Amino acid sequence: YDCALAAAAVSGVPALPYSMVEAAGFGALSVLLETPVDALRTRRAEVHEAMLEWRNPELLFRYYEDNLGDEEMRPVVIRWLRAIFGASAESLRDIRRRDPANVRHLSAIPADVLARWYDKENCPGTASIRTLFMVGEDAGSCLRVIGTLKNKFNRALMGYCLQSHVRLLVVFDSVKRVLARSLIRLLLRSDTLEPVVYCDALFVSASSTSAASSEQLIAQIQAQAEALAAHMRIAVV
Repeated sequence: YDCALAAAAVSGVPALPYSMVEAAGFGALSVLLETPVDALRTRRAEVHEAMLEWRNPELLFRYYEDNLGDEEMRPVVIRWLRAIFGASAESLRDIRRRDPANVRHLSAIPADVLARWYDKENCPGTASIRTLFMVGEDAGSCLRVIGTLKNKFNRALMGYCLQSHVRLLVVFDSVKRVLARSLIRLLLRSDTLEPVVYCDALFVSASSTSAASSEQLIAQIQAQAEALAAHMRIAVV
């Protein structure tokens, strides 16, 4: 809003009062989330906090727009956004850990293994929803939200964001953009039903231009995978 005031001062066009800007924002969010506007106003702090916490909050709405015509994805994205903006009784953590579809998988994992996986302080990698959502954007991969393919490939982002058996081994730059990553999943072997961590192919972002820097990033991800195996006490493959 401060930027809007400055722009209005330069252009000579009167700026709208903040109350009107906020009302318009809540009205638009109410339509998007299919949630009564009064319910959103009572959660003003949560809505503002969410907008500030996301590095590129406009991508949330771009993703919604890309999936608006997809009958399967649209309700999932709306549910996810409601949790982000505090517009529902369930949090993202609730969905990731307590949704029946997730519980079916998680309940098959030994409790001690699952506890180590959820150990935020000591388990290598990250389960940050903001990081998982941005993996394609930072890397310039097919998972990015801004692109010409809309939701052809980035539908997978909802699986990453809403399933707690998914984490990310990651190397960031100085402003928390992803330089290298490997998506990891806590699974069960089909033959022995023993828990195992499966690592997707390592991906180095296009911004890591030199071969030397790419090798260093790969080495850092491999070191994280070794630390993960030691922490989890199960195979990491």
